[in-house]
Amino acid sequence: AYPPSFVDEVRRSTDPLQIIGEVVELKPRGSRWVGLCPFHSEKTPSFTVNEEGLWHCFGCTAGGDIFRFVMDQEAIGFTEAVRSLAERSGFQFLWKGAGVSSLGSLPLTGTGLWLRLLPPMDSIESNFMVLK
Repeated sequence: AYPPSFVDEVRRSTDPLQIIGEVVELKPRGSRWVGLCPFHSEKTPSFTVNEEGLWHCFGCTAGGDIFRFVMDQEAIGFTEAVRSLAERSGFQFLWKGAGVSSLGSLPLTGTGLWLRLLPPMDSIESNFMVLK
C-alpha cells in the first residue's frame, strides 16, 4: 500500500477532467461537466464531473473520485489505480533489488520499491520515499 501523503500527491498531480475526458466526451454545463455515463447505456447525459474531480451518474448512481473512476473503468484495485494515475502524472518508479536498479513500470513485488517525482536535471539520489 502507498502512504497517504503519496496518494494525496498523486491526486493533486492528476487532472480528473483529462483522465475522464479520455473515456467520456464531456461538455461544460454551468460549473460542471456532463456526458454519457461509461458504466451503462444511455442516450441523455446523466454523468457529471465537478471542478474538484468528483463524478456522479444520476442514471446508475455510480460515483466517486478519480481513483474510483479508474478502478471502475479499468477493473483494477486501488493500489493499481494509484500507480496508473501516478505514471500518467509523470511519476517515475525506481526499483532496487538483487543489486540492480532500473527505472520504469515494474510489478509491486521485489526487495524494494522506491518512488519519486523526477523533475528534469534533478539529482536522482535525493528525495526518495521507501515503500515496503
